[in-house]
Amino acid sequence: MRGLLQDYRREKATMPKFAIDRRDRDVAILAAAIVTVFAVCMASTGLSAFRLVSYLANLILFGYVTLAWLAVWILKMLAIDRPDAPTKVIINTLFRRGLAPRYISALVILTSLIAFMPAFSAIKSHMAVFNNFSWDGAFIDLDRQIHGDDAWRVLQPVVGYPIVTSILSVFYHLWLMLLYVGSFYFVLSQNPELRQRYFIAYLLCWSIIGVGLATAFSSVGPCFVEPIIGRQDFQPLMEYLQYANQQYPVLVLRVQDMLLTKYQTADGSLGSGISAMPSMHVAHAFLFFLAVRRISRAAAWLFGIFFVVIMIGSVHLAYHYAVDGYVSIIVTALIWKLAGWWASKPAKMQSIAEMPQDNRYTPLHDKVI
Repeated sequence: MRGLLQDYRREKATMPKFAIDRRDRDVAILAAAIVTVFAVCMASTGLSAFRLVSYLANLILFGYVTLAWLAVWILKMLAIDRPDAPTKVIINTLFRRGLAPRYISALVILTSLIAFMPAFSAIKSHMAVFNNFSWDGAFIDLDRQIHGDDAWRVLQPVVGYPIVTSILSVFYHLWLMLLYVGSFYFVLSQNPELRQRYFIAYLLCWSIIGVGLATAFSSVGPCFVEPIIGRQDFQPLMEYLQYANQQYPVLVLRVQDMLLTKYQTADGSLGSGISAMPSMHVAHAFLFFLAVRRISRAAAWLFGIFFVVIMIGSVHLAYHYAVDGYVSIIVTALIWKLAGWWASKPAKMQSIAEMPQDNRYTPLHDKVI
């Protein structure tokens, strides 16, 4: 340990001064402002947006992703660099670079994400307090006017096979990886403009689409329209999903039961809340597609296909009306444009990536994994 301290003191003079990139600071300020608005709205109804267990759960989830990234980095170093004293090199590298400005900025964004989603879940789970679920009938009618029938019936000849339904439910669950692994990727992105654009759009999508529009057009969606609203329009779809589940696991059914129970018990924990219009599954999948298009054509194809699968799954698995996804796509595209304008503004503080080479502190890796 003494040797590590001596190495740290020798290299301390070469470290850039502590600074947080202006772009990352803007993201943190926006996140704090939104969380404050959520808290004030909740407090106005006598509710609290702070649930310690939700924040701890979100912290643990991002902690797992961080540990996984560190494990990949260590394995990559051991396989490629093959140091003579791997333990010393790993500890020394982590100790020296833990205070690098790039990772301090990453920690600021990561902290913002950890604080944001539990606050979102809290206000989403009490959405009916602000506006009763009254729009399902309108969206059912609109879907039928656009497609000539319920959208799920139009899709049924193509995807209405138990094995296909089961696969769609798996992909619908994999969407959660975008929230954690995908966001962590952009936390470490070396492109400051793209990083800021993604997280500005991320926060605005979850706030404007996931809270603002969801409250204004409060609806429960096909899977909940019978137990909550009392309409039986989608009973045939739910019966099909139960039948498919007897052949192959349809994972969403258990989640839907959990969400209904949480709604009935007013549980505002992480991941709770019922809302159909607009679809945040579709919105976030589309946002991620828009972002990775700036990285590579292969990533654009991969996540473009994933977005289409999520859009189809949102209807077939009874979470959403088709119009929920259409609205999400349009609003997300507008938010992405707005975030692009915001991110294109020159940053007053020089970013880490723009520092002169001799003053820049070498990151853990040359390229984000």
